[in-house]
Amino acid sequence: MFGGGDSEPPPPVHASVDQPDFVDPDKIRPPDQYGTPLTRPDGSRIPLFDGDPTREQTQQGAIGDCWLISTLGAIAGHMPEAIVNSVRETEDGNYEVRLNAVERSKKSASWVLTGGEIVVTVTPDLPVYSDNPEAAAFADVSRTGVAWTAILEKAFAGLDQTWTQERKDRWLEFRGINDQAAPPEGYVRLNGGKVMDKTEILTQLTGLPARSDSIATERDPLTGKPADRQVIEEFRRLLDENKPILVGSKFPLKDEPGLTHHVEAGHAYEVVRVDERGQIHIRNPHNANHPLPMSIKEYRRNFSTNYVTLE
Repeated sequence: MFGGGDSEPPPPVHASVDQPDFVDPDKIRPPDQYGTPLTRPDGSRIPLFDGDPTREQTQQGAIGDCWLISTLGAIAGHMPEAIVNSVRETEDGNYEVRLNAVERSKKSASWVLTGGEIVVTVTPDLPVYSDNPEAAAFADVSRTGVAWTAILEKAFAGLDQTWTQERKDRWLEFRGINDQAAPPEGYVRLNGGKVMDKTEILTQLTGLPARSDSIATERDPLTGKPADRQVIEEFRRLLDENKPILVGSKFPLKDEPGLTHHVEAGHAYEVVRVDERGQIHIRNPHNANHPLPMSIKEYRRNFSTNYVTLE
């Protein structure tokens, strides 16, 4: 945490996010323009919220930011008040997003609060395709009926405006990029997998410390408890404590068996339940094509050993 005692928290960092760069055209068909899909044909606007936020109101669009959308869905599913407290509509028709300022811990791989805030002003226009300007190209707003997911997605797309050079250098090191002076910006930066740490996003939105951990792979030497049982009990404990569990599927090598249970390779998911039979239930941030419930052995086949949660 920040200094403590009589130390003053750092002043808020402000940013204005208008029209962040589109996604990399080399990877997918990019949108053609910015539009106003939040405005309905009758002139009314899709509401920011419709009751408490839910994970079902998060739906990934035509951009590879499953890591972000699954995190937003997990927070909505466990701590909807954190979403409500982070974003509001302003009198001028824009949105204000307030995030906790964080920094990399010097003692661990986690992120810690600095005591400051990041205040992001987000305009309501969103990327669209010219042949379907009524629909947002990225996080869905028409089927979900709410705007908060798309507004938070846009805020995170523009968050690089607040990055220091040290933060940019760390991003490049994290991605193993050595031949460019700066990261891509806007939605381009969000596209294509693990480009930001999910623990960072959890801490920014909830104000609570998060951690990345690995599931058990060996029998506990003290208790003799089998590895599979350890994982099931740990997932149940975390869910009982209302803590998100974010996981990622594998990229099978050519000589390895393919993924099963409708799991997409290299995709971020959320563990939402472990039932009485020990079957693990997992949510796809596309809001469809969810994996079939699977045993812990089937889970090990399909998913990496790492997961992210709150401490």
